Amino acid sequence: MPLLLPGLRRLESVEQRLRLSFLLLLLNCAYFNTFYNAQSYYKQALRVRESNPSGAKDLFGKAQKKAMVMIQRYPNSRWTDDAFFLIAMCSYYKGEYKDAVRYYEDFISTFPNSKDVKKAEFYKALSLRALKDYASALAELSTLREDKRWRERALFEIGQTYFEAEDYSEASKNFEEFLKKFPKSKKRQDVILKLAQAYFLQQKWDKARDYYKEYISHAYTSYEKAEAKLKLSQCFMKLNRPELAEAELKGIEGEYPRLKPDIDLWLGKAILRQGREDEAIPVLRRATGEPGAEAYFLIGKLYEKREEIEKAIAYYDSAKMKDPSSDYAAMALKRSSFLQEFMRPDTTEEKDPARVQFLLAERYLLDLNQPEQALKEYEKVYTLYPDSPYAPKALYAQAYILKEVLKREGYRDLYRILIERYPESYQAKQARKVYESKNSKERDS
Repeated sequence: MPLLLPGLRRLESVEQRLRLSFLLLLLNCAYFNTFYNAQSYYKQALRVRESNPSGAKDLFGKAQKKAMVMIQRYPNSRWTDDAFFLIAMCSYYKGEYKDAVRYYEDFISTFPNSKDVKKAEFYKALSLRALKDYASALAELSTLREDKRWRERALFEIGQTYFEAEDYSEASKNFEEFLKKFPKSKKRQDVILKLAQAYFLQQKWDKARDYYKEYISHAYTSYEKAEAKLKLSQCFMKLNRPELAEAELKGIEGEYPRLKPDIDLWLGKAILRQGREDEAIPVLRRATGEPGAEAYFLIGKLYEKREEIEKAIAYYDSAKMKDPSSDYAAMALKRSSFLQEFMRPDTTEEKDPARVQFLLAERYLLDLNQPEQALKEYEKVYTLYPDSPYAPKALYAQAYILKEVLKREGYRDLYRILIERYPESYQAKQARKVYESKNSKERDS
């Protein structure tokens, strides 16, 4: 019997080791199952993030809860750092950027040797940018830019951060640098579009034109190509090439309902710029919404120029209805009001026609900022009503516009006429100071 004891003891020791191994296996399975479930929810959320944002947010929340449970129950698991990082990523994708920044910072300080530290720094920068803390985001991205493995992504996001901060000049510089350093990047097309947009917003129309052209040649979808062609046409308009704008717009006319109001507006403007007024009107009339407000405002101006006042007022009133909150609606209201006040016959009282004409010129100058039209209206005052007290005022106002607003010659001739025709007027006395001073200097020289 004593000979059997050592063997029995050995069997007991093996049984204990097996039991312990089994317990450890069960424990590891519990770790793994909890983390596996968290990862499963996270991966599902990523798959539906764009097609079902609210469903994705719910799945990210479930993944986050599972990961938190695992950390609380099994803080020493070999998956703890992965669970911690997943919690931070879920906060980022849920749009809880303040929490995400805190989680990323805690992760970096708690697990400095983790394989995901750089990734945490990257997403921390994106979270800071989402919080509009652009300076901190740029500082984080600039550090990542020094790492060869992260340089491409960091440089792209630096450009994007400047763009979102509305520093389009710096955005352009960084995106240009990106193209030089990574000419074959998968993000090349995205960068081309960003450069086109940045130069457009800087009003550098020639560069914007070139980048929109390049983008169009490799656009992913026909809709994206149409959007870019609409912008390209605006560049052509700014570069005074309305015929090229018209060609681009006719190529996408009627294809996409969402773009139709803007296409109708800019096509009408391109045709109008080429002097084909009657052809432009029906195109502009098709525009709706905010573009429609500008379109109807332009038609109103056209009829006003033709002195078809009733039609002008009707289109100005229509512009207000197209989009009451737009700037063009406000301008249309001004024009409609002054046209009704000064150019329709007044049946309630007899007006001084010279005063009406003078006030009309004043409106063009002061309210509508149209000095060229104001010059014409002031001229009518002293040609049609030479004996009116408003005649010298109109002459003086004309001289003022030429000298101070338009910076042109010819104002001294108007001063001379003013002095000769209305020598006793206050305006003549003021004009004499300038006119005689000029003649004196010329004699001395």
